[in-house]
Amino acid sequence: MGSSDVSKEKARRSRDRLSNLPDPLLHQIFSCLDTKQAIQSCVLSKRWRDFWVSLPHLNFDYRSFHTKSDFQNFVCKVLYSRLDNPIFGGKFGFHCGHCWKMDETLIKKVISCVESHWFQHLHMEYEEENDNMNVINMFRGLHKAQYVKLHYHTIEVLTLVPGLLEKQPSPFTNLKSLKLYLPYNTKSSKVPSHVMRYLLGDSSGADLIIVKS
Repeated sequence: MGSSDVSKEKARRSRDRLSNLPDPLLHQIFSCLDTKQAIQSCVLSKRWRDFWVSLPHLNFDYRSFHTKSDFQNFVCKVLYSRLDNPIFGGKFGFHCGHCWKMDETLIKKVISCVESHWFQHLHMEYEEENDNMNVINMFRGLHKAQYVKLHYHTIEVLTLVPGLLEKQPSPFTNLKSLKLYLPYNTKSSKVPSHVMRYLLGDSSGADLIIVKS
């Protein structure tokens, strides 16, 4: 057997070992990828072809797409494919860039998916400054989240309309942990008190974790 054949045989055995891993371990591996990467990885094995539909975690990251339209279409298709998925209680990540204001139809689909699947972990980074009501509406739909991570861009969006949050009830009713990612030495390094009241509400027992980087 030549060196080329040996290399091919090693590669085949490696793929076979990966394909034969138990589903819980595969779920853990795929959860380290954003959803687009996870779906692309499923072509590596026939057994994985539809595996992504059962993943308990979803992570949508706009940085994997060239246009807002591509991002929105991808999110909609993935959410539609999971309408009958029985997997509950995973993680939901949503990262949307500056000047990528989301359509209300997409926001409604995101809320519907998260509500019906009861994602307990929410990780959100939303940078579009003129979209504060979409953020608030999304939070309302994610009220069952127990572990919430927010980046400072999302917090800034919430502060842009004076008096807006004072009229809004706290969105999270089962909050156990709130982690905020803030930058060092800028105006964004402190969270306004009215934003904290809005996020925490009556969740006085929730852990508050602030990470500065």
